[in-house]
Amino acid sequence: MVKIKNNLDVIRNERLKKITKLIALGEDPFSNKFSPNIICKNFKLKYNKLSNEDLNKINQSSFISGRIIAIRIMGKISFMELQDRSGRLQLFLSNKFKLMDVLDIGDFIGVQGTPMRTKTEELTLRIISLKVLTKALRPLPEKFHGLRNIEQKYRFRYLDLILDSEVRNIFINRSKIINYIQKFFNNND
Repeated sequence: MVKIKNNLDVIRNERLKKITKLIALGEDPFSNKFSPNIICKNFKLKYNKLSNEDLNKINQSSFISGRIIAIRIMGKISFMELQDRSGRLQLFLSNKFKLMDVLDIGDFIGVQGTPMRTKTEELTLRIISLKVLTKALRPLPEKFHGLRNIEQKYRFRYLDLILDSEVRNIFINRSKIINYIQKFFNNND
């Protein structure tokens, strides 16, 4: 247990250094000045049926915010997986962005971009600008293993909601059902 604690301390200290680097770049590591105009699910619904040629003609930018779930660096370009309340979306960006070396899995970011398709025909957002909204100080659990221990699932409910979309959907539906029942009883005294 001590080894895990020390590893988490090392990761936290590295991320604190990245916060210092963000501040040196003139960025606010805990900004709240970003207004998304679309969520991942609606972005996919809006652009999924269009061909690559049609997507390349679109000049209108989309503003999306969410948590970085995965980062794949491939030479001069990178792909990220962004998750918001509605789902996930792939992001495409150049490694020339000054913020690339301070981003970690778990960070909240706001991005501006245009739709495109990759070589594998996956709908992707080509990033024009990127802003760190909240720098994560603690790492998320491994995405493939997640939280398997039942006791940890109940103790760290927030992590279970971040990692497991099925659990998140159950919570959302449960909230809607309770809200409906409350409205019914309030309307009928």
